[in-house]
Amino acid sequence: MLFLYAINNNLYFAENPFEKVKVSTKSKIKQMTPSYKEFSDDDLKSIFEEVGYKDFMKKSDYYWLPIMGLYTGARLEELASLRLEQVYEEDGIWIFDIERAKNANSIRKVPLHKNLVQSKFLDYVKNLKEKKETMLFPHLVETKNGYSKNTSRKFGLWLDKIGIKDDRKVFHSFRHTFINRLTNMGVHPALIMSIVGHYEQSKVDFSSPHFTNYQHQKPMKVLKEVIDRLEFPIQHFY
Repeated sequence: MLFLYAINNNLYFAENPFEKVKVSTKSKIKQMTPSYKEFSDDDLKSIFEEVGYKDFMKKSDYYWLPIMGLYTGARLEELASLRLEQVYEEDGIWIFDIERAKNANSIRKVPLHKNLVQSKFLDYVKNLKEKKETMLFPHLVETKNGYSKNTSRKFGLWLDKIGIKDDRKVFHSFRHTFINRLTNMGVHPALIMSIVGHYEQSKVDFSSPHFTNYQHQKPMKVLKEVIDRLEFPIQHFY
């Protein structure tokens, strides 16, 4: 518009350099962006190879966050920003109470998978509580990009090191893996969406009256049973 004004008012004597420039809409840009891919079984075996993983992912966030992502389908920042008080037992079920989320629908409670409960993760949590820490990963410092930047970078370096170089396979691929594995197992989409934060856990906003009128908040026991059905072909060394 500025160059068009200048030309029409004899203030600019060349052709409008922006005349044929097309500005992409947000939807077109989104279509051009390659989507993330899920991890294959071979990918997961390589990622969680015990000796290499322990040696490379030494810090607590580097070590635990990929494992947590694999078994919850949660976003990296949702997990990295957890406070210790958000990891607790409710009616005999250990949960992550996710509050710092992408949107209102993503505020939810996620049961800990049986493999996490049986691992050393709860010992790690107990140790931090005894030290009067407040954050699940106390050494992380919040920046304008949140708590997870360094973990994301470190995980990317680990993928490069083990030969997973597809730029569509990143930490967020754990979320794709989690959702697709449960879908392939025939788990009802309402339960999957409740776990991963694609709608408020207290309601389902599908267009069908069945969902808007008859579906109600899912008991944590039911969500726990769903998550515990999920198994991956990896060695449970943690």
